Amino acid sequence: MYTKIYTGEEARQLVAKGAKILSDSVKDAFGPTSGNVGILRQLSGLDVTHDGGTVAESIKLKGPERAGVEVIQRVVQKMNKDLGDGRSTATILSAEIINAVQDNLALGDSPIELRDQLKRESIEALSHLAPLVKEVPSLEVLKQVAATSAADEKLGHMVAEAAYEVGAYGAVQVEESIKAEDSVTITNGYKFDNGLASPFMIRDAVTRGAVLNDPHVVVVNEKIDGLDKLAPIIKSKLQGPILVIANDFSEAVVGVVCRYNNEKMTNITFVKSPRFGEKRLEYLEDIAAVVGTKVIHKDVGFDTTVGKAGKVVITPEGTTIYEGAGDISVRLELLNDRKDAETDDFEKDELIDRIAQINGKIATVYIGGISSDEAKEKLYHAKDAVKAVQAAMKSGVVAGGGTTLIDLADKLADGAILKRVLYKPAEALLDNVDLKLSDYKLGAGKGVDLRTGEEVDLFKAGIIEAADTVKSAIESAVSIAGNAITMKRIIEEVYEEEENE
Repeated sequence: MYTKIYTGEEARQLVAKGAKILSDSVKDAFGPTSGNVGILRQLSGLDVTHDGGTVAESIKLKGPERAGVEVIQRVVQKMNKDLGDGRSTATILSAEIINAVQDNLALGDSPIELRDQLKRESIEALSHLAPLVKEVPSLEVLKQVAATSAADEKLGHMVAEAAYEVGAYGAVQVEESIKAEDSVTITNGYKFDNGLASPFMIRDAVTRGAVLNDPHVVVVNEKIDGLDKLAPIIKSKLQGPILVIANDFSEAVVGVVCRYNNEKMTNITFVKSPRFGEKRLEYLEDIAAVVGTKVIHKDVGFDTTVGKAGKVVITPEGTTIYEGAGDISVRLELLNDRKDAETDDFEKDELIDRIAQINGKIATVYIGGISSDEAKEKLYHAKDAVKAVQAAMKSGVVAGGGTTLIDLADKLADGAILKRVLYKPAEALLDNVDLKLSDYKLGAGKGVDLRTGEEVDLFKAGIIEAADTVKSAIESAVSIAGNAITMKRIIEEVYEEEENE
């Protein structure tokens, strides 16, 4: 192996080229009336999708151009975790910004000053977002958001009804059904953000997670750095899977337990505790109340009562505990008393969130399909729709179809880089159905029905999206572009066999 080094103008052009390749691929799958993109994977064969975010994550280039791809993908992946929606918009905006400033860079403008200018422009644009937001949300509005995100009215309505039932802080899981029909079930449960503590504990290669049926649950407020701490659990010979939630786990302990699991000596899964610092113990006590146990720490040994749950589902996005065996009434009474006495607004809001989390409901949306490919494609869109609806419940909604970006662009001064860039997503949507942006006057709630080509009131037509999606797309794109245009050098690792191909 050796390295190749690209500097200056050459490095900038390579980054811009990779970003454009990624953006052009995403544009083909952008919007409800886009075409499909086929993704040929080495292990699982052909996937056919019109989900722009899935396309963005699938692009893997060979050569230094991949710097322009990967700098966008990292932030887009975070958007997927947080919001689900907006990945295509962020990808297109990022690439357009990177390419828009190439002339400035060639003329000697400072990349740092351009980055700072973009940041100022994004702050200015987003300062005009609040008046465009409509507070949410009736169920009908949420159905419109979900239908737009899922590009499927029936699927979107089902997702919206499930999310509305459990509330903004409830959990909505999406799973593939063994049947051809879609369905929804509502159960009681508790969800927190952390997933598996180690990739070696993955039980399902597709979801990159694990499902534990009827597990015992151990909650620990310390790091598991020696097998002696787990010895009482292992020796107890508890039947069925055991979930251990702790602050951290040493590599040695993870390695030994994974080996024991493989040899069928144990069935133990590790998940890291939510939160940090002094707040962590409070959240662990919430979890312990849900499953019916106590938090283990230096003053309480591992021989305390072990909690139980009906099922635990662990994904890269988080852990969901279904049907915990604990009596949560005492914990809820304590938190409600604290909330009523709290004078700090931030602390009060956090207590309200925790009460909703403990007392929460969990909706499971089962996605079916005539074929595995159909079910998989619907699964992607259903997950996006869930996050879009939850974002809308928290942040309100704005007009969709890229028109809110146009409204924000019109507030910027002539000559602003973002002024022309913010028109690009709407332009791409129209290009996909052979229409031209120049033929329409969009903005102020007016847009185009892509199926008919007619101008419509977007709110009445149900073409809307979460305000947070627009905000996150702009902020993410500016962050991505700032990293890309300040990249003065690319150092590429090259293997000998690659060079000889």
